[in-house]
Amino acid sequence: NILEMSLSWAANQKQIGSVLVGVTKPEQLIQNIKAISWKMSPEEMESINNILNEK
Repeated sequence: NILEMSLSWAANQKQIGSVLVGVTKPEQLIQNIKAISWKMSPEEMESINNILNEK
């Protein structure tokens, strides 16, 4: 899920102090909490960082 991936990536960046999200439904809040709680593997983080560095 792109939301989970992007929130997890942002939450695990040392240079990012906080991740702000908006919700309009309780389900969105639960989904955001799960996404931020999920830890990507170092390989996944490296893959995303490599893609972002190509831009």
